[in-house]
Amino acid sequence: MDRLKIMAEYMPLNIKNAIYKLSDCDKNSVQEIRIRVNQSIHLTICGKEYALSENGNLSDNFKNGIIVDMVMLNDIFNSLCKHSLHSFEKTIKDGYITAEGGCRVGIGGVANVDIDNGEIISMQHISSLNIRIVKEVYNAALELYNNIYSKNENVNLLIAGKVNSGKTTLLRDLCRILSTQYKIALIDERNEISAMFNGIPQNNIGEMTDILCQYPRHKGMEIALRTLSPQIIICDEISSFEDADAIEDIYGNGVNIIASTHADNINELKNKTSLKSILDKKIFNFIVFVDNNKNIGKIKKIIEL
Repeated sequence: MDRLKIMAEYMPLNIKNAIYKLSDCDKNSVQEIRIRVNQSIHLTICGKEYALSENGNLSDNFKNGIIVDMVMLNDIFNSLCKHSLHSFEKTIKDGYITAEGGCRVGIGGVANVDIDNGEIISMQHISSLNIRIVKEVYNAALELYNNIYSKNENVNLLIAGKVNSGKTTLLRDLCRILSTQYKIALIDERNEISAMFNGIPQNNIGEMTDILCQYPRHKGMEIALRTLSPQIIICDEISSFEDADAIEDIYGNGVNIIASTHADNINELKNKTSLKSILDKKIFNFIVFVDNNKNIGKIKKIIEL
């Protein structure tokens, strides 16, 4: 699936043509399309920002890029939402939508907040879009599987790393690999692993995987445990006391867990107060740290507890 091409089809003709004029190498390397009102359109390639010009050239000089006005930005946003904003209302309030092909679109704008409870009611005056081009890396988790799962039973695994270090890429591929042997419940709160679109996962997350998409993470884990009889529960970006409590419950019921969290090293991990209880109890018997942005998804260190 050529997700960059899918996203290009939602762009005005001049932007679409510019994307099509990119070299094959650049097309394959695009990580993000960043669109900001009254600014030039940027492409993120290998972690660096470039302005995209009408002729398909990439430039460090942002003045050389195609300027996006408010009309163009609104047209792109409405097209990505299939001209049905109410269908995406829930995730728009959370600052993103999942577009066709599974690409995640982050949204910048003005929040309409309920003054009584502080909850976001809606977003308005959209001012920027960040389209993340999803890339499935098959066998990205094969080294992880061979080092841990092929040699051990009853594995509870925590994957840790910086933002954009490839944690989700590893989780997604590990889910695909393990689902040939185990019943898996995937708790995909922000729809980054399965990339569900119209009820169909756009990413390959395996044949024996049940997906709970956009459920609050701790609630999804609780429901999966009670109703789906999984052997493994997988979730992304654990961070709260509620997440930790749900993981303790899973562990106490004999179901294995795979999760990820933001932390670049063991000291950063130990400083996460919300996770202190499950770390002290050694619920995770393996912790894997993944490398930085230059080696996305590569294993930096495996700790066996």
